[in-house]
Amino acid sequence: MYEIREAKDEDRDSAIRLLWKAHEVTTDLEEVRKQHWTKSWHSPEKRDWSYVATEGKEVVANVSFFEDAANIIRGKSVPF
Repeated sequence: MYEIREAKDEDRDSAIRLLWKAHEVTTDLEEVRKQHWTKSWHSPEKRDWSYVATEGKEVVANVSFFEDAANIIRGKSVPF
């Protein structure tokens, strides 16, 4: 059964792996882990929230909400 909840810091690596599989699979996972956005994923203190669905200890889905309206994902502006 899936659990849906606000992300926790311990979900970070599993979420990065999920996002890598979904968007950047042609890039080396270790290189993706070094990118600047991986440190700011789920940063409530910066008003950036992530919610995850987990199955066991694996993140299987992620949704993020950002306070900053000028977000860029994969080179494209994403209005919220």
